Amino acid sequence: REFVKSIITATLVISITFFPLIFTTQQVIHDFLQWFPYAISIVLVMSLLVAIFVVPILQYHFIHHGLHQPDKDQGRKKGKKKKGRSMLDIMQSGYDKLIEACFRHKIVTMVFGFLCIIIGSLLMSLVPQRLMPRAERNQFAVDIFLPSGTDLDYTAAVADTLAGILAKDKRVENLTIFYGSGSPRFHATFIPNLGGTHFAQYIVNTHNDEETQGMLDDYAEKYANYFSEARVLFRQIEYSDKPYPIEVQVQGDNLDSIHVAIDSIRDRLSHNPKIAVLSTSFGSTNSCLEVMMNPEEAYHFGLSKSLLSLNFAMRYGGGIPVTTIWEGDKDVGVVIKDANIEGETIDDFKNIRVTGLLPTLTATPLSQVAEVRPGWTDGSITHISGKRTAAVFGMLSRGVQVGSLTKEVYKDLETLRLPGGVTLKKGGQAEMEAMYRPQLYLGMEIAVILIFFIIVFHLKSIPLTLLVMYSLGFSTLGGSLGLILFRQEFGATGVLGFISLMGLITRCGIIMIDYAEELRQKEGLDILTASLESAKRRFRPVFLTSMAASMGVIPMVIKNTPLWGQMGVVIFLGALVSMLFIITMIPVGYCMIRTKFNKVSYEEE
Repeated sequence: REFVKSIITATLVISITFFPLIFTTQQVIHDFLQWFPYAISIVLVMSLLVAIFVVPILQYHFIHHGLHQPDKDQGRKKGKKKKGRSMLDIMQSGYDKLIEACFRHKIVTMVFGFLCIIIGSLLMSLVPQRLMPRAERNQFAVDIFLPSGTDLDYTAAVADTLAGILAKDKRVENLTIFYGSGSPRFHATFIPNLGGTHFAQYIVNTHNDEETQGMLDDYAEKYANYFSEARVLFRQIEYSDKPYPIEVQVQGDNLDSIHVAIDSIRDRLSHNPKIAVLSTSFGSTNSCLEVMMNPEEAYHFGLSKSLLSLNFAMRYGGGIPVTTIWEGDKDVGVVIKDANIEGETIDDFKNIRVTGLLPTLTATPLSQVAEVRPGWTDGSITHISGKRTAAVFGMLSRGVQVGSLTKEVYKDLETLRLPGGVTLKKGGQAEMEAMYRPQLYLGMEIAVILIFFIIVFHLKSIPLTLLVMYSLGFSTLGGSLGLILFRQEFGATGVLGFISLMGLITRCGIIMIDYAEELRQKEGLDILTASLESAKRRFRPVFLTSMAASMGVIPMVIKNTPLWGQMGVVIFLGALVSMLFIITMIPVGYCMIRTKFNKVSYEEE
């Protein structure tokens, strides 16, 4: 009965702070986090029911003696030594001296806490940023790109050569090759390639994640340019939905200006040793035949660009669809197509017969209505929102942190002079960070606002609520130290760790302040005595709560995985460091606030 109100409020704070993430996040981050708040809430509600119903009954039946009982045999056995103090007793004694010193120097104590919050914020700015980490899988992908139009047999020969090299490595459990197409989508954020006769892909399976990392270290940069005409990319399976960590996009209407900009960007990035492989969305430059139609001559034969394209489609493309027939329950398309095109030369192409809309006229040679000349063309020209868009892609050297390199790349490109009419846009990891990280931070901000109103409703005091909100800043010091010491990047699960810390700090703060209020109201103690006694008596519950949270994530800390390791280290060190501030700053702050305002709660009024 004494603590049920505080426990319910604390449980509500921890549960509700995760729900804003459901509404503020989208796409990949939303899919990743959408069930987390529900799982946390179910666990906390069950533990709440156990705490307020089951634990008291167990106490009644099993605890028959208090923690400190006089030695019953002391009178009968005078030679028996007095039982030594427990570790908690020693810690309690040391804490009593510490808190009394803090009360003698209240202003110094609070200023020290404020400085630690600033230091924690500065340390957070030094932590590497990466929203979604790599996946811990015993797999990686290898993409092989040759010039557009390359014969599939030649592509397969190149792919088989590299496959033979990889297959000799004992770390390879099995290897699957896809000729002319990408693999199926076997991972939530793995983006398959569209494929083509110039493309091949492997999915390589190793025995464990460590072997995967080792093979990528050994092969990724060594074989990137192993074949003279091929571009080989070793792709780490990641939780990011961007296939390339570095991507610089250029948009414009003039293709020549886009080419100049792309060449300038590629030249600038090629001097960065942290970027291992560079490529562009244009792909390779291919030879072609340009057909320049003579409008006047074509008009006499009833030809237009569309009709000329149909002639080429029928002869060299997939044909002209005319109808569909059914074989059982399967539909089969019927097309008109010229099959006699093998062994043609350029002169043969110039003299092919093309027809127009006028059936009374005979087919005319192509050379009579158009000029045919050799030329060069890009392998691919992409359009986004109707605008021509090209991009420079970069793969990182092994061991390079993507967040810091992204900042370095775009800072370097700020001094680059671009042709008129083109605009530069961030893509890759930078685009993902810019899209999703504000969504996470907005969720955290809404969580802080919700915590504020819940505490106001519980404590019925704005100054005391602000004290608890001030204590939330203590999470930054421990959390940032954990990320730095364990060499973790700060991403989505790190945000979850800080939200968990905020709930833990709020819970401990409410328990300590509630008990001080009870000592004042029910036992009639003055503000100073109530504050000091509340700190001393609530030291053990706060200490054990923080230690339980910290020790509970030790498996995550030991494993220290890229995905959940950051959450583990944030809670581990964050809970321990925050506890030191909670048991000192909150009692002192409570005493100073109550002394200054000297007001009772709304319930007393």
